[in-house]
Amino acid sequence: MKKIVWILILTSLTGVQAMSLESADHTASDATDSVIQNITGNYTNPFDQEKFISFELLSRTVVYLEVYTPRGEKVCGIVSEEFDTGEHTLIWDGKNSRNEPVQSGVYILKFKAGDFEKSWTLAFLH
Repeated sequence: MKKIVWILILTSLTGVQAMSLESADHTASDATDSVIQNITGNYTNPFDQEKFISFELLSRTVVYLEVYTPRGEKVCGIVSEEFDTGEHTLIWDGKNSRNEPVQSGVYILKFKAGDFEKSWTLAFLH
């Protein structure tokens, strides 16, 4: 089984520090239905300018992937369309809905496929 490394950003008077946390991939047992087989991503490295989300669908379904600020403001919608059964990869290029690079900071990535919903907090640093 693959591992996902989560980055926890800690701020203090001396600056920003990053700490890695490991977590197992999400599988169909995490979902409320059998639409998703697994879901992974490279969203753990805050210095990567592109964030990848890979997932496997067990049936044809509509997939949504959106990016928000911690205050709930929508940064951009990456996808909102129907996907066939099988493996897929989506990419967030670090740009907002006006195609401008986002500022360094914390963002929330929201994924939905059928009844399966998952959100991740990720750091984006330039």
